[in-house]
Amino acid sequence: MGTVAVGLVSLTFEYSRPRKFLLPFASYLQMSKKYEIRSGRRTVSMQHSSSALQAAVDYVRTFGCRNDEITILGVDTVAWRGARFSAVLVPAEPPPVE
Repeated sequence: MGTVAVGLVSLTFEYSRPRKFLLPFASYLQMSKKYEIRSGRRTVSMQHSSSALQAAVDYVRTFGCRNDEITILGVDTVAWRGARFSAVLVPAEPPPVE
């Protein structure tokens, strides 16, 4: 029998084998990918997101703009106040060589 405290609530449960509990944030990082946000040829930010379009929208939203101010130009490009922002997938880093 085990007890887990979550905030002000304690949960008691029975289990026959050890269980691995992952935080919701850990599963989010497994599902998301790393994108470079570019304005022209300049990289302006790095974002973790589930898609290129969502990464670009999330970056523009950090300026405090509303959704109706953002124009979607393609599957990876948005425009806001005349500026174009595109998201490019960052290649996965190779494992270190020992």
